[in-house]
Amino acid sequence: MKKLCKKCGEIKSVQKFSKRSKSKDGFQHWCNDCRLQYQYANNQPIIYQITNPLGETYIGSTMMKLWKRWTTHKAAFNTKTMRPSSKLLMSSFEKNGIENHTIETLAVLGRVSRKEMYQMEMEYIKRLQPKLNTLGK
Repeated sequence: MKKLCKKCGEIKSVQKFSKRSKSKDGFQHWCNDCRLQYQYANNQPIIYQITNPLGETYIGSTMMKLWKRWTTHKAAFNTKTMRPSSKLLMSSFEKNGIENHTIETLAVLGRVSRKEMYQMEMEYIKRLQPKLNTLGK
């Protein structure tokens, strides 16, 4: 089965499209290549910091927009599906209330790989020694 990509205008196999239950045909409107190209063109990797009311911080990195990353932290807290590296952060959400935490960008990294982004995150963690990160503890 074939499908027209609304972004690049090419007709491609439906295997080149992600599924989307809301579409009539069950697939995304853009092919995976176009979707990823758009996503990475509009999302620059960042290092961010979450601060609780006590001034304790958590350092993280993401390829997402900051508001979207904050939403994933909230969802992980609400569903109790936290990663081991963010247990101290989740504990702070419980003690201090998630709404009393702030999130801000520390650095916009430009075009770097995930591996490079992670290495830069580790450098920030080593330098700033945030209390809410479990990495290296």
